[in-house]
Amino acid sequence: MIREPGTYALVDGRELRVTARARDEVWVEEDGERRPVNRNDDAVQLYDVVVSARWHGEPVDVSGVRGRMVGIRTNSSQLAEREGLAGDQYGGWHGETSADQLTDVEEQVRPVPRRNP
Repeated sequence: MIREPGTYALVDGRELRVTARARDEVWVEEDGERRPVNRNDDAVQLYDVVVSARWHGEPVDVSGVRGRMVGIRTNSSQLAEREGLAGDQYGGWHGETSADQLTDVEEQVRPVPRRNP
């Protein structure tokens, strides 16, 4: 299963999706409800998840996950033209495919630095 790209917070041993970031707090979603968390609290760890893969032999970034479907982005005009992706040379191209069409899926986890109070 491919994890949804984005920012996450580890709070009390639970990984929660961050829905908004501010200077001193982040908003997390837990059991369908949003709540603020102090991002400078030593018990809170923030990290970004970036997912890349190959689709039809070309590198793509995963932009979202919904069930078995994934959103993808690419800067390859050849892939975009061949596969009929929406977009342009300035913002890149995007589309959707099933997760089983992706190969070489790699997930990178990058810590988000704490802010100085």
